[in-house]
Amino acid sequence: MKKLRPKQKREKHSIAFFSGFFSGCSICLLVAVVLLIGSWKLMDKEEGMSYIENIFPLYSLYAYIILHMLLYAANIYLWRRYRINYPFIFGFKHGTELGYREVFLLSNGLAVLTLATFLAHLLLKMDSRTRNYETYTELIPLSLLIVTLPDFFLADQLTSQVPSCSNAIVGFQLSIRTAYELRKGVCWKVLAVVSSAVATAMNTYWDIIIDWGLLQRQSRNSGLRDKLLVSHKSVYFAAMVLDVLMRFAWLQSVLKFNLHSLRGKSVTSIVSCLEILRRGMWNFFRLENEHLNNVGKYRAFKSVPLPFNYYGEDIEKDD
Repeated sequence: MKKLRPKQKREKHSIAFFSGFFSGCSICLLVAVVLLIGSWKLMDKEEGMSYIENIFPLYSLYAYIILHMLLYAANIYLWRRYRINYPFIFGFKHGTELGYREVFLLSNGLAVLTLATFLAHLLLKMDSRTRNYETYTELIPLSLLIVTLPDFFLADQLTSQVPSCSNAIVGFQLSIRTAYELRKGVCWKVLAVVSSAVATAMNTYWDIIIDWGLLQRQSRNSGLRDKLLVSHKSVYFAAMVLDVLMRFAWLQSVLKFNLHSLRGKSVTSIVSCLEILRRGMWNFFRLENEHLNNVGKYRAFKSVPLPFNYYGEDIEKDD
C-alpha cells in the first residue's frame, strides 16, 4: 500500500499568487463583457445577434476547454486528498506531474487570454470608428489559434482515420437519427428517441457497473462495493443519480423541447457543459476504482505477499 501512495510535492507561493491574480482578472473581464453586451443591447439587434452567432462557436470551444481544465484541477485535488495515486495510473514520470494549483493557474491564464481577446474584438467590431479596419479586426480571434508543425502533422494523421472511424461509429443509432433529421416523421422520431435512450442506458450501465465498480452483489456496502475511499456513502448514490440524469440530458438534441426562455445555441451550450461536468465527476470515481483494484488485486504491486516463509527466514528468526 505504501508503494502506491502518492508523495506530496512542495507547493510554490508564486503559483498560488498568480492563480489568484488571473482568476480575479478573468472575473473582471467576464463582468466587463456581460455589461458591454447588455449596455449595447446586442441581443435585441439583428446585427448583434448575427455577430454573436458567428463568433460564438470559436469562443465557446475555449470555454469548454477551460471548464475541462478546472474540473481536472478539482479531480487532482480530490485524488490527492483521498490518496489516489493518479501519477502511477497515468504513467507520469515521478515528480513531473502537474498539481491542482498548476492546472488551475493554466486554466485561469487561458480564461484571461480568451476573454481579453473577445473583449477587444467586440469593442473593435461594434465601434463605428473602427469599421474601416474590419480586416485587421478579424485577425484578433486568430491570436488564440497558434498552430505549429507538430499540430498540423497530428491533424493530418487523424484526418486519415476519419473514414475508418466513420465506418465504426455510423451504426443503427446514427442512421435512425439521420433519417429523422431528413424526414421529420413521427415514426422516425420515435425510433430516434428509442435508439438514443437504449444507447444512453448502455453507456450509463457501463459507467456505474464497469468503470466505477458500484452496484455489486453481496457487497459489504449495500448497493456499492466492498472498499470505499469516501466515507459518506450518500456521495456514491448521489453520483449515480447525477450520472443518469446528465446522460439523458443530451436527448434534448433529439426531442428538441421548445424552451422559449433560451435562444439560439443556449440549449446546446448547457447540454455540453452538463456533459463536461458529468465527465469530471466520472473521472474521480473511475480512478478511485482503478486505484483500489491495483492495490487490492495486486495488479500494480511490485511484491505480492506469499502465504509461506522461506527456510532461511525461519532460521534467522530462530537465531
